[in-house]
Order: sequence, then structure tokens, then C-alpha cells
Amino acid sequence: MIFSIVKEKTSHEHRRIIKKVTYSLLRIGLRHFHPFGVLNTIFPIKLPVDNLPVTDIAATFTPMVAASILMYREEGFEGVKNLLKRAFDCKRITKKVWYIPIIFLTPFIFVLTYMIMRLVGLPVPTVWSPPLRTPLLFIAFFFAAAGEELGYTGYVTDPMQARYKALTASLIIGSRRRFQ
Repeated sequence: MIFSIVKEKTSHEHRRIIKKVTYSLLRIGLRHFHPFGVLNTIFPIKLPVDNLPVTDIAATFTPMVAASILMYREEGFEGVKNLLKRAFDCKRITKKVWYIPIIFLTPFIFVLTYMIMRLVGLPVPTVWSPPLRTPLLFIAFFFAAAGEELGYTGYVTDPMQARYKALTASLIIGSRRRFQ
């Protein structure tokens, strides 16, 4: 009886470790060996937006691609569909006050950075015309954030929060993202 409980716990722990290692290896592999990276090595392409390499754009989607592959292995297309739906799942936010930083913090930081650069006299990388480019930038940043966050927050956070408290799980995920 005791042996079967220990065996079951070890088996569960073993599957959990394999799942984390597989996600990390898949994410790293996709980030460094995706088709855009290979093509960009042969034919370097720079986008007009601050000389941004195409590989940086593709890299924002690698966590989502890795999570989608693993969700497909675990739950099929239904799991992938549920993962992608999480980008629009507002019901999980129970305290509505969190919408203020969600919506306004990043634009506020960008505008503040722009204003400080102008006040200090630093060169601004590109010409900024808010009325024309703001909707396009919002869409671009939304998809870039969704591509990255669906992989980390949509796939990794729930298992981490099942094991740790929310703050601890966030610090672990954030520190792993910082040092990759």
C-alpha cells in the first residue's frame, strides 16, 4: 500500500519535471532555430522600425508555439483552442481595478520615456505621430504580448500556482524569463 502511494507520487513528480523540461527545451529550440532565424542568418533582414530584426518578432511567439505544441500533445486541438482563448478571457480577472494598470501602464511608460528623452535632449529613435500610428501599435503590441504571455502565463502559471503562492510563482517565472 505505502509503496503504491510513493510510486504514484514519484510518477506524478516525474511527469511534472518532464513536462517543465520539455517546455523549456522546446521554447529554447524554437527561439534559436526557427525558420526566420535560419533565413535571417543567410539573408539579414532589418525592419524599418528602429532597425528591428525579423528574428525578434518571431521570438515573441515562440512561447505560444511551444505551449501550443505541448497542449496539442496533452489535449489535442481542444487544448490548443482553450489556450488561445485565454488571450481574451476577462472573467479570470475578478477585481476590476486591475484593468487600470493592464490598459494604461505600458502606454504610460512609453509616453513618459518619450517625454523624458525629449526633455533631456536625447535623440528619439523614430518620428512619432500618435494619432496615426497608435491603433497600429496597439494591435502589434497586443499580438506580441499575446504570443509571449500565452506561453508563459497561459501554460506555465497555473501549474506553478498549484505548487507555490501567486507571488512566488510570478517571481520564478519572471526570473526564468529574465535570464534566458
